[in-house]
Amino acid sequence: MQVSRTLLNPSASLCLILCLLSTGCQGTRTRNLKITEVGRRVVEMVNDEPSGSITMGGGYRLLFQTSTGTTSAVDLGLHTAPIPAGGYFAVWSQSGYSGPIVAEAFAGGQQGAVPGIKVPSSFFSDSDVAACEVRLTGSRSVVSQLILVIPLFSTHRIDDVVRFGQPPGDRPVTGGSWTDAGTLNNPSGSTSLARFFNAGRPTDTDHESDWRDQGPTSWGVPTQ
Repeated sequence: MQVSRTLLNPSASLCLILCLLSTGCQGTRTRNLKITEVGRRVVEMVNDEPSGSITMGGGYRLLFQTSTGTTSAVDLGLHTAPIPAGGYFAVWSQSGYSGPIVAEAFAGGQQGAVPGIKVPSSFFSDSDVAACEVRLTGSRSVVSQLILVIPLFSTHRIDDVVRFGQPPGDRPVTGGSWTDAGTLNNPSGSTSLARFFNAGRPTDTDHESDWRDQGPTSWGVPTQ
């Protein structure tokens, strides 16, 4: 019995490889990492995807700017553990801390410590008195699949923003989708600004009305 085999000749194999390499980028996917609560020294976010974890990785950043000149940024890739669907994450500062930025859980969560990154106390300077912007932004390349041991990449991006403080016209604008309504003031030592939740998920219409003004903190759980 004869077995018929069809093999690619070297030229055809090379053409296939070049074709795969030239189309190796498989598009862009926006990951639903959302800012959900802002305090004077804490910014909380949640993985708002129905399933699947989000790995921070290099390229994702949290930016903080004020009308008084504070400009801070942190690479979220310092936290290497994936954030599961529905999981919370915090960037936080401790009064008097002037050391390096480190991966360290935030101990103030209502249901236990929240995974996070600790930043110097100066990171959120004037968050309680100035017009401010907090923004998640950035992108990273990830391997989406392998074909003939050739990796195909896709780009994952995040982009979410909240602006607050008075007057609204002084709020910094670095990008992202947001419509001001002028209702959000500044958090204080005992209050936070928080995104409304509906059916367990954060409201997201890119409008200031998605957010509740000063109220009790609810770190690590949906807004109360």
